Amino acid sequence: MTARSQAAQLEAAERLDRALNAIRRARGLTWREFAAEAAKGGYRLSYETLRSARKGESVPRDLTASAIEYIAGWAPGSLEDVMAGKEPTSVNARRFPGERPKYDDPALQAVWDIELLDEDERRAAITAIRIIRENKGQAGQSDQRAYG
Repeated sequence: MTARSQAAQLEAAERLDRALNAIRRARGLTWREFAAEAAKGGYRLSYETLRSARKGESVPRDLTASAIEYIAGWAPGSLEDVMAGKEPTSVNARRFPGERPKYDDPALQAVWDIELLDEDERRAAITAIRIIRENKGQAGQSDQRAYG
């Protein structure tokens, strides 16, 4: 990792840390209690994993990102937005007719736009797609290492 990319990763982590800290403090929780909130959504998120993401020691992958978005009350994709310096989308934010979360990825946007699914189902589908893609990416990387 170059010094520039490492600095960018640390800046992104600092933005994430500030955003999560504001939410945690508003709820009156310790960091351990905040991480434990993930279990309510069916996620496993250890204090150590959350700390590692907040401090820039690791980049949150799909399941970790989904767990953090859940405990923060953010819509899918919001963790990336926060780390990029944008505002998160709250799952509790009032939406007006025709208003919807915006995804850069057309496939994720199409899933979000399925009106037959409720918000929890759409969130789960988006998380599943991210996990599948991550697993394909890891398989592809190991294939490249073995043959390329």
